[in-house]
Amino acid sequence: TNIFKEHTTTDGNFSHHAEVITKFGKIKEVCIVSTTIHINGEKIIQGNFRDITRRKQAAQALRDSEERYRLLFENSIVGTGLGDKSGRIIKVNNTIQKMLGMSLDELKKINIGELYAHNEDRNKLLKILDQNGKVENFEVLLLKKDGTPFWADLSVTLIKDKGDDRLLTTVVDITDRKQAEEALKESEKKFSMIFYSNSSLMALSTLEEGRFLEVNDKFVEVMGHDREEIIGKTSKKRLQLQKNQSTMQ
Repeated sequence: TNIFKEHTTTDGNFSHHAEVITKFGKIKEVCIVSTTIHINGEKIIQGNFRDITRRKQAAQALRDSEERYRLLFENSIVGTGLGDKSGRIIKVNNTIQKMLGMSLDELKKINIGELYAHNEDRNKLLKILDQNGKVENFEVLLLKKDGTPFWADLSVTLIKDKGDDRLLTTVVDITDRKQAEEALKESEKKFSMIFYSNSSLMALSTLEEGRFLEVNDKFVEVMGHDREEIIGKTSKKRLQLQKNQSTMQ
């Protein structure tokens, strides 16, 4: 009603959105385009009603989807960021900000290449991205704001954002895992040195069968067999082999 009242005092064209109730009690969103004309001195209002319910529903669904994406992006426990190939940082979530010790405003002022401990790693990542359209589980050494290095696992996907190419990146801090792997390698190296260079006979074998898995150099020297002849055999077969050789001698 108020829409048409405007025409009683003003001439011209008007466009309005409104809700109407159908014969069956359903509420519809409509776009009303109205105009005033004069015929024989009489003012006539002409209106055109267009059902835009589906368009409004689609627009609301898009807004809801964008809101869900925003909440997922901002609250994810996995570091997530959006940038471009030039290295410009557009936005990052709270997890990345805490990981790097930098705010979004600080990150926007730098090039993402400055976060790499080794510049060539950034070039390698972009090369893989150009070849495959994505990068998965790229392990790289990054730098925090104070210069502290940490290991990160990066996965990058090339996406379209409002018509522009963007890099959607997830970042997982794997420093603890890398340190554990390094500690294991060091432990295995020490064990290997002690095992193989020991002056006593040493062997690793299965508990149930007594099958040899590995023997040290002293074991090979004393037993008089090549290591390949011993590995995989049980102690019983090895003793039988020695007995046969002794009989032949």
